Amino acid sequence: IEEGEEPYMLAHLGGAIRLSDGRIVLANRQTHEIRYFDSTGTWIRSSGRQGQGPGEFSEPFYIQPLRGDTIYVGD
Repeated sequence: IEEGEEPYMLAHLGGAIRLSDGRIVLANRQTHEIRYFDSTGTWIRSSGRQGQGPGEFSEPFYIQPLRGDTIYVGD
């Protein structure tokens, strides 16, 4: 088992995209989060949590970029 800082620990990756400004966005299925990193891989923030309401995910399994750096997350 690997250990490290929480934002960099990933499990069951649901997808990854790069936005037009270089940010990297990952869907982390195990923690039910979307994680944002800058273009060098430094963690910026996380969003989402487990649930079925707005901003919540059961299992974010797919991520797709849309116009204007909006992202779609399949759950």
